[in-house]
Amino acid sequence: MLKNIRGVITFEASGDNIYRFINEIRENHIACMSQRCSDGIFYGQIYSNSLKAVSEIAERLKVDFIVTQKKGLSFRIFAHRFRFGIIIGIFIVLGFVFYLSNTVVTVEVCGNTEVTDRQIISALESIGISKGKF
Repeated sequence: MLKNIRGVITFEASGDNIYRFINEIRENHIACMSQRCSDGIFYGQIYSNSLKAVSEIAERLKVDFIVTQKKGLSFRIFAHRFRFGIIIGIFIVLGFVFYLSNTVVTVEVCGNTEVTDRQIISALESIGISKGKF
C-alpha cells in the first residue's frame, strides 16, 4: 500500500559499467527492489523520489537507463492535474457536505409525554433553532 502512495518506477539499465552502477546505487543508500540481472541488463524498481539520483548515476557512468513503468498514486494524480472538473466537483461536494452538516434539516421530538411537541418546537424557535437554520 505504501508503495502505491509513494510511487514505484520499474527500470532497465544496460552498458559496460553495469556492476559499478549497481554498487553506486547501494553506496548512495537508494532503495532498489526486485533486482535481477539477465543478458547484461539490470532490472529493478526504485521509489519515485530516487529517480533523479539514479538518472544522474547512470549518466555519469554512461549506462543506458530506461524507465519501463511508473506505478503509484503520485503518477495518477499528476496525469489528471489539468482536469479542472474533478477538482471543482470535489469542492462542490465538500461545500454541500459542510452546508448540510451545519443546517437543521428536521426537528423531531421523541419520548416526551408531559409537554406537547408544539410547545417544545416553539421554545426551540424562540432561541433560533428551526428547520432550515444554519
